[in-house]
Amino acid sequence: MGIANFTAALQSQVYKNWLSNLDKNIVTATSKALRDREQVSQKTSFYITTSTVKQLYKTIANIDIDNSEAQIFLSDLLKVTATSKDTISGTQINVNGETAVFFKNIGFDTISTKITNILDAIPEIQDAYYEAEQVYYKNEIEALKNNPKYKSSTTAEKRKLEREIADKAKERSTLGYYFNKGHVISVATNLVRQFRNQLAKVDFEAKAQRDALLEVLDSYIDKLVQDDLATANLPNAVDQELYAGYIKSSNTYLVELQHRVGNIQSGRASIPIIDELRNIFNLSNQEFATIINKSPALGITLINTPGSPSFIDLIAKDIADTIAGKTLSKKVYKQQPVLVAKKSNKISKPKSNKQKIQTLTNLKNKLKAAKPDTKKIKENLILEDLVSQRSLTDLQNILASQLTARIRQNMGTGSRTDILNYRTGRFAESARVERITQGREGMITAYYTYMKYPYATFSEGGRQQYPRSRDPKLLISKSIREIMQEQMITRMRAVLI
Repeated sequence: MGIANFTAALQSQVYKNWLSNLDKNIVTATSKALRDREQVSQKTSFYITTSTVKQLYKTIANIDIDNSEAQIFLSDLLKVTATSKDTISGTQINVNGETAVFFKNIGFDTISTKITNILDAIPEIQDAYYEAEQVYYKNEIEALKNNPKYKSSTTAEKRKLEREIADKAKERSTLGYYFNKGHVISVATNLVRQFRNQLAKVDFEAKAQRDALLEVLDSYIDKLVQDDLATANLPNAVDQELYAGYIKSSNTYLVELQHRVGNIQSGRASIPIIDELRNIFNLSNQEFATIINKSPALGITLINTPGSPSFIDLIAKDIADTIAGKTLSKKVYKQQPVLVAKKSNKISKPKSNKQKIQTLTNLKNKLKAAKPDTKKIKENLILEDLVSQRSLTDLQNILASQLTARIRQNMGTGSRTDILNYRTGRFAESARVERITQGREGMITAYYTYMKYPYATFSEGGRQQYPRSRDPKLLISKSIREIMQEQMITRMRAVLI
């Protein structure tokens, strides 16, 4: 491809008219406008494998689970609903030899809610959330109060700084802090592909000119796709049938859970590539060679920037002649694959997870031995293992007799600023479980209440809601979970009424 054709195509009236009339494209629109538009314009497909589930446990709670436990999680994901109107169902598939769950055309908010609903029933996850929030808040507040700027601030300014820390601490008790929506083929890649496909339809007088533009765009697309697949959860993603349709399409997205840090880094990696593409394809009224002559750094960057498509393979000779009058040596740039899950947050391991693992292992062994109606046997075994043949009334009586003492045990002794302190005992005594129910999948739900006035002031939306770690709901829910765990109930949640 000659630079003459490339420059002529950029400066042709046909190209300029097309570009000026093209609504919101990768060259002329802001990144935010394009990203917002593409992410909300349609639903996505989502998949999650046993490896991702194990990564989720390890990252959040520092717990190692085996494949059978991960498969139980996936089985629950197929059954759990996000809302009362949620009728979206997934299918179990095999990806690269791994068990996985696949949802076709599902909003990411919906899948996030489904996963969160399962995590809410896992005590180890909830404890890890709580501990991560508390540790961050305690350390940051301590550092803040030792800061001379804080000491000289007004009361209102101090409260603002404390609220900012509390909000950041609260983020550590959410799934989104650890994992993000990760496009297997990124939004940026698909936007460039859409731009390329639209350009291919433009009626150029000279076919060679249009081909010159398409060749450069194809090179960018190839590079972006390689970077996308390097950060996907499956290293040989390009060979997987699951990925094929989404790699070829510019209208649909395949989404997975990716570690937040790696996902952000991967997204940022495409920014300079897109900026470079914009500089090339939106050159106003100046010829390409003239731009390079006035700004040699741009020409050198186009040739030598790692992470860019190999312009040496495309137009290096002509560019090099323009800049230095000689041919530069050919260079090939390779980017090493990045394992998204490798970097994880360090969170203290809960006191013990042996009991949970043993319960699930026993359940797995019983399921393997079951021959007739496996689904019915599994439900019966879940009820047997989780409820331990106790009636709901017995469990409610146990909570009634122990809840006050457990709340008092979990409260501060008078000087804590991160949780409520025990003083008169009125708050602890006001908490009570009104009823207990059990879902079809063995989920136990404890509905509780407490004295809203005056203690709701510490809850979200109250005048004294900061720090969020003082929310009465956290204290009561934690106390209920601890009591239920002692009764061998691990699949449960506490709901305020």
